[in-house]
Amino acid sequence: KISKEEANKDFNLKNLKDSDDISQIDWEDKLSFLENNEDKYCLIDLFKKIFIINPKKRISAKEILKHKWFTI
Repeated sequence: KISKEEANKDFNLKNLKDSDDISQIDWEDKLSFLENNEDKYCLIDLFKKIFIINPKKRISAKEILKHKWFTI
């Protein structure tokens, strides 16, 4: 189970030079169609790991398939 706090942890964009995050996205608003918060925060966690500029830090395809989102 992924909480809202955990899903949003370390996802504030200071600036692209100091951060691996592509942009600061309001995931909760974009995923408001998901009524189950656990599902929503799980998907937010996955997106955070996918949308990382540095490919060495980005989640791999194998890791994506093992993510909790695909086991819900």
